[in-house]
Amino acid sequence: MKTDIYEATINTQYLSALINGHESGLDDDREDMQFMGWELSMYDTAKKDGAKNMCWEYEECYNYAKCDVTGLFCKVADVRLVAFF
Repeated sequence: MKTDIYEATINTQYLSALINGHESGLDDDREDMQFMGWELSMYDTAKKDGAKNMCWEYEECYNYAKCDVTGLFCKVADVRLVAFF
């Protein structure tokens, strides 16, 4: 089975929403919409490449860097969307 990995760096507050689907930790609707839009774009990219199944992995790095969702400098974690073809 072929796999491919799509990597991103996201604010640590998004981990619960990403891994568990639990979005109550997001502060407001705008933040929730930003996250959901980013997440869907990651899935769409993998699907366009032919992915049949996908799952998320993450590393708890907790460095300060630019978040790929918001573009803001914050405490982040490295995440990977693993796509199976």
